Amino acid sequence: MLFFAPYSESWTALWLTTCDWNQDLWRYVSAHFTHWNLSHLTMNMAGLMIYIWLFMDDMNHKSAFKEQSVSILFILVISDSYLLTCYKLATYAGFSGILYGLFAFGSIRYWKSNPLICNLIILVLVLQLQPWLETTSFIAEQGIVIAKNVHLVAVLSAIPVAVLFLFKEKKSRLLI
Repeated sequence: MLFFAPYSESWTALWLTTCDWNQDLWRYVSAHFTHWNLSHLTMNMAGLMIYIWLFMDDMNHKSAFKEQSVSILFILVISDSYLLTCYKLATYAGFSGILYGLFAFGSIRYWKSNPLICNLIILVLVLQLQPWLETTSFIAEQGIVIAKNVHLVAVLSAIPVAVLFLFKEKKSRLLI
C-alpha cells in the first residue's frame, strides 16, 4: 500500500501507452496496492484501521484469519474479473474497493454480535453507492475518478462469502 502514482495527464498517458493490460495481468492485482497520492493512501489506511477496530472482538476466534483471507481473496478475484471484463475507465488504483467488500463482509458475518454497528455500516454502504448522491467530494476535488462501480462489485462479491461462513458456523453449532 505504499506505492504512489501521480495523478496527472502525463503520468496517465505514460501508464496507458506503456501498459498492455491484456499482457500485464498482474497490474490488476497491484492496482489495489497503488495509490494516487498521500491523502488517497491515508483515506484507505484509515478505512482499514476502522474496519479492524469495529470487528476486532469478532476476529479473535480461531477461524477468523481464514475467513478474512478467503473473503479478501474472493473479493479480489471478483473485482479483478470485473476490471478485466467490464471496467470502462483507463486506469484504476486504490484499496477502497477491497475495503468496501470487507465492510460488507464484516457487517453481514458479524451482525449477531453488534447489529447496531452492522446496520449503520450497511446504511453507509448503501448511501455511498447511490449514483445520485455524491459523498466523495474530498477525493473527487483532487481529480481522482471514484470507481463506484468497482466498489459495488466488491460489496456484492462479499455477500456470498459472508453467508457461506454464517452457514458453516450454524452447521457446526448444530453438530455440537
